[in-house]
Amino acid sequence: MKKLLALTAAAFVVLILLLMAALKEANAPASPAHGSITVMIAPGMRLSQTAKTLETAGAVKSAATFVLVAKLHRLGDKIKAGEYELDPGQKPVEMLRQLVEGRVKLHPLTVPEGFTMRQIAELTAANGLCSAADFLKAATDQKLLAEFGINAASAEGYLMPETYHFRKNTGGTAAVRAMLSMFMKKTDVLRQQHRNQPLTLHQIITLASIVEKEAAGPDEYPVIAAVFYNRLRRAMPLQADPTVIYAIPDFNGNIRKKDLSIDSPYNTYRYRGLPPGPIANPGMGALEAAYAPASVEYLYFVAMGKIKKHYFSATLKEHNEAVRKYQLGGRG
Repeated sequence: MKKLLALTAAAFVVLILLLMAALKEANAPASPAHGSITVMIAPGMRLSQTAKTLETAGAVKSAATFVLVAKLHRLGDKIKAGEYELDPGQKPVEMLRQLVEGRVKLHPLTVPEGFTMRQIAELTAANGLCSAADFLKAATDQKLLAEFGINAASAEGYLMPETYHFRKNTGGTAAVRAMLSMFMKKTDVLRQQHRNQPLTLHQIITLASIVEKEAAGPDEYPVIAAVFYNRLRRAMPLQADPTVIYAIPDFNGNIRKKDLSIDSPYNTYRYRGLPPGPIANPGMGALEAAYAPASVEYLYFVAMGKIKKHYFSATLKEHNEAVRKYQLGGRG
């Protein structure tokens, strides 16, 4: 009897030691060095498939030990699908928590100031977030626009230029919603400060989008905004080339004289006042300038060639002289 008890005790000790060794192995990282491995966990994957995917990628030492860890923690059915950036230097239990919490890999997307809605759509497609068509569909979804109080045909002008972080295949609706949310958040104080502004928000954004496309740099925003305000007050046509360009499908980068006569409400050479909507998505600098333009009497400006600045004039005579100097090389 004593011999049997001794053998049982010894077997129990061995079992405990084996279990401890298994747990130690199960909790050992795949690699002592820290780094990152991108792994895609597909929707509907079983625990065994997920574990094998992690093992194949080199994220864990053994699929079997990862399955053991997941079952011991009763989290095997809680893993979320998605693209993950995993560290092989992590313990499997830490990696398991990341997968269960859905801490997926996020991809940065920088939307430059002055990009149009279509350019942003192409940008999201190039970064694998959604197709351009999916983005444009969401950007013209009246239900989605109404969520943000936007009464317009599209989100053009309201897609805030910023650096975003999206998961892969985030979808057009999620991407547009994030950009509209950022617009409302970043402009909240500005909109409150100027709530008695005679122009509507949509008109302000439209003006800001023109300023964004015309300005050679941030220092010119308030002055160019002032030029257009001065023209509006005098019922002069804005004569802004970027509005004409916006109306030309597949613009090739070269605006011609005949383009200035096209029949479009966006042609500010032909139609007075602001165009019907924004022609791009302005940044905060242009928006602030549209709300608070410089106090100047300028009515004209012309590009100063290689200097990449504009020369501003208050009279047509002075403007024509500047055109001769900077555009015609002193001729004319």
